[in-house]
Amino acid sequence: ETEDKDDEYYRTLIQKVLEEISQIGIAETGYKNALQTDKLQTFVQQVIQDTAQNKSSMLQDVLKKQPTEIDYLNGYVVKLGEKHNIDTPANQLLVDRIQQLAGKQIK
Repeated sequence: ETEDKDDEYYRTLIQKVLEEISQIGIAETGYKNALQTDKLQTFVQQVIQDTAQNKSSMLQDVLKKQPTEIDYLNGYVVKLGEKHNIDTPANQLLVDRIQQLAGKQIK
């Protein structure tokens, strides 16, 4: 049951992250279909499935307590959110959590 709750938590978090990315895509391009959440969701689920057996470079960095690329990924989404006055709490949560896991001080 705990695994089901964890799965649901992460599915919800992924959905929120993608919704924020979609909003940023629209704000950046002015094109309302720039990054559709449902298409992003399909893509992300495929990547998750295809790479389920891999140990990602970010995970490897976290395990070694080395800097990760999180600032260039979700951190960039957060910066664009600030630029467009769009809240990005889900992306910020990922940035903070990964930085914490990697041993980096959170701002």
